[in-house]
Amino acid sequence: MGAKTELRTFLEQNLPRQSLNNIEGITRSLEEAEKRYNRYAAMRSKWENYRARRELLTQILNEAERLHSDLTGLDPITKDALEMIFGDQEVEKLQGHLCRLTAKRYELIKPIQITGRPRDLATWIWVSELAEIFEANFRRKAVISGSGSGERSTRGKFYKLLELSQPSSFPRYGTLHPKKLSTILRTRSSYQRGQTKRPISL
Repeated sequence: MGAKTELRTFLEQNLPRQSLNNIEGITRSLEEAEKRYNRYAAMRSKWENYRARRELLTQILNEAERLHSDLTGLDPITKDALEMIFGDQEVEKLQGHLCRLTAKRYELIKPIQITGRPRDLATWIWVSELAEIFEANFRRKAVISGSGSGERSTRGKFYKLLELSQPSSFPRYGTLHPKKLSTILRTRSSYQRGQTKRPISL
């Protein structure tokens, strides 16, 4: 049985009745999460250095704030000249985008990891996305049952969904250890209680 066929069979046998008509949508969402994981994993060297990410994002936000201030101070002649090049109200639109960007400074900077060993963000994001898909369609909380020493069949339906949906570039061993998965899910739950929309520390 192919992986896609096995996944579809699992969904048909385990989804609640009210979600059975959404199997195609669930499958597409799982495929999109897989593609995102593969893209992140392939570019690991670009995001794994969280200090560099934080510094670059801080620099971008500072420059955006400065540019917004400079645009606000434009004289009418220069502003009209810019609008002749880019179109009416484009300067105002740019200012609006910059204002929204800088207003999200705290939300963008705060989740980025500060110390410690770099987290496997590709896996954290993938597991969190699948947890959202699972909870929306299986109508139950995404949890991992049992321990790493027990049979995989005892780890619950969410674990089975993870197994059947593993991205093509996923490491072969160790990544789906119940302890690691439970840590991701606990962190996600703490953020859902109101701290931020982002379910992980980036």
